[in-house]
Amino acid sequence: MGHEVPPGQNYCPQGHPIALEQVQFAQGGGQQPQYGTPPGNAFPPPAGGAKYAQAGPVAADYSGASGSYGTPPAYPPPAYPGAQPQGGYAAPSPAYAPAPPAAPAYSPPPAPEPEPKPVQQPTPPTGLGGFLVSFQLNPTGDFWPLHGPRVSIGRANSGENVDVALADATISSRHAVIHVDPVGGTIAVEDTGSTNGTFVNDEHLGFSGRRDLRDGDHLRLGGFTTIVKIISRT
Repeated sequence: MGHEVPPGQNYCPQGHPIALEQVQFAQGGGQQPQYGTPPGNAFPPPAGGAKYAQAGPVAADYSGASGSYGTPPAYPPPAYPGAQPQGGYAAPSPAYAPAPPAAPAYSPPPAPEPEPKPVQQPTPPTGLGGFLVSFQLNPTGDFWPLHGPRVSIGRANSGENVDVALADATISSRHAVIHVDPVGGTIAVEDTGSTNGTFVNDEHLGFSGRRDLRDGDHLRLGGFTTIVKIISRT
């Protein structure tokens, strides 16, 4: 080990014995060397002499020594999974751990439902469906075209925005509405809550009443009379 050994001693100050090959024995070769007391807490040399492979710390040979130290202590094996039994001890069984639950199978989320398309209302038909003609104020006749889909009728200068404004005091500000279907060639009149009523061929429609018109019908609004002319599509 390279340590200094005091004269007459076979141990260095660190407790390491010197190699036996370097020990000078007495004549006859039968006397064993005298061991000095090793410093510190070094173990005493075994009786009958110790066998050393080389200088430095050695393990005692328990099989051939006359002064046996007894059976070497057996230490319990390390407590970890898979440890093999040593020195007559059986390795402890690892604690039981249940297998982790299997992950659920992946299922893609359902595709979002497409938003319903807004229902498109059919466009009301437009175009000329007929005329209203009156000879009450003008002997040569006055006429008003009836364009689809609807024509509102009211008293002139009443402040209401109507399609046909008639200068007659017996007509309400919003007297009636004429529904025009130029494609089907049909026209209908609807009373919109007039004061003096709406009449078809002198037949009262009633409050908010409605009636289909035919070509040549007389339509009276209060005290104002007109004639219905329908343009035939046939």
